Amino acid sequence: MISELKLKNVGPIQEATVPMKDLTIICGRNGVGKTYLSYSYYMFIHNFRRLLFKSVQIPEQVTDSINDMASATEPSRKSFDIKLADLGISYDSISEVLKEAGKSDEIFSTLEINKSENTSISGGIEIETYESLISAKANLGLNGSHEINLSKEEHEDTVKLTLSKEHEEELDIDDIFADMRFIIGVFVADTLMKLSQFPITSERTGISLFFEDLVKIRRDFKHSAIERNTYPRPIENNIGNMGMIKSRKYAYNHLVNDEKSAFQSQVSDILGGSYKFENNSLYFQPKDKDVLVPLRVSSGASKSLMLLDYFMYNYHAYGALIIDEPELNLHLDSQKEIARVLCSIANRGIKVVVTTHSDHFIREINNLIMLSSSNLRPELRQAIMEKAGVKIDSVIKPNQVSTVVLSAKERKSFTMPVSEYGIDLKLFNDEIMGNNDISSELAMAIYEGKNV
Repeated sequence: MISELKLKNVGPIQEATVPMKDLTIICGRNGVGKTYLSYSYYMFIHNFRRLLFKSVQIPEQVTDSINDMASATEPSRKSFDIKLADLGISYDSISEVLKEAGKSDEIFSTLEINKSENTSISGGIEIETYESLISAKANLGLNGSHEINLSKEEHEDTVKLTLSKEHEEELDIDDIFADMRFIIGVFVADTLMKLSQFPITSERTGISLFFEDLVKIRRDFKHSAIERNTYPRPIENNIGNMGMIKSRKYAYNHLVNDEKSAFQSQVSDILGGSYKFENNSLYFQPKDKDVLVPLRVSSGASKSLMLLDYFMYNYHAYGALIIDEPELNLHLDSQKEIARVLCSIANRGIKVVVTTHSDHFIREINNLIMLSSSNLRPELRQAIMEKAGVKIDSVIKPNQVSTVVLSAKERKSFTMPVSEYGIDLKLFNDEIMGNNDISSELAMAIYEGKNV
């Protein structure tokens, strides 16, 4: 995962630098480029992951064993201790891949902007971030006609690779090489570097509502000579996840009905119910009620939070959650609860990237930051948390949070300081004070009018 994202002349954004932390918040008024920034991040990481897959290497000693095992007519097993550098992974090699990641034409076509010498999207990784990622303990396996297992102990730079087959038949050598490249790529890109992403766009409510119609239209286009338009990749990802939920409806119902941790059930607790497939259609079922409400006529909140609820069941598969306007269609109290959910996700080691223009959401983040202060007496902290219903895993430290504000006037990003008192919200405060001044002026004019 990167430490910093930089943009120049992307959409309405003239220049932006975003420090990436456990929780990264992009805020500002409508039309300043928040979505451009979140889509740029998603596409940059998507391309970084793709290029990283291509850059991994199969060591020569493993190549020789694959050749031997493919033609062997008896069960066999080989184990290797391999340095990360022998897989093509080092700080320098990662930095080189990052330099190429922002040059993809797909990034600019997704953003619907023309690529030029003045337009750039780039990312960097600090060596401390790189070392913390690759120092983690990791395990990954692939089973089939042959087995490939990779494991790495914490703080080690050596990977144990085991290749085995338990039968006497010969194997297709091309299949083994393809599987080996794939499993090493996943191990490096997703297990170590945590580059697998789950985007939730602001179009999610419409996707939930019109998914069936969208599928039908796409099916019709498939059988016609008309070339259909594709959506930006983050939106396509949302559509794909909705399709995944529908195609795996029985597994999804199983996920919903299974016993879940308090962490995983946070979204359904906010909604006061859960989602369920019945007769090939999706419903929302209020808690403790034998009632199924078709999703298309359920509340805006139930449509808005469906993909986040799905993410909670599978959170361990992802390194990042990117969510546009988490406050969408939510009551103010629910906005506070979603802020807590997102902080708890960030505390699980998953990078959370948020775009918002809700000061209510941000102020709850500030409360959660202040609760982490070492200057707060433990008994007082506990009393406040119990009164507000805040759980300890939602409390987040200042050094975990990064916030930028996009200025409409200057078309640049400005990093807002984060301290034990929370995020400095000058932009939000200026707007609120402005509204208050207007309210006071109106109230005074009405009062004076009464006394004329």
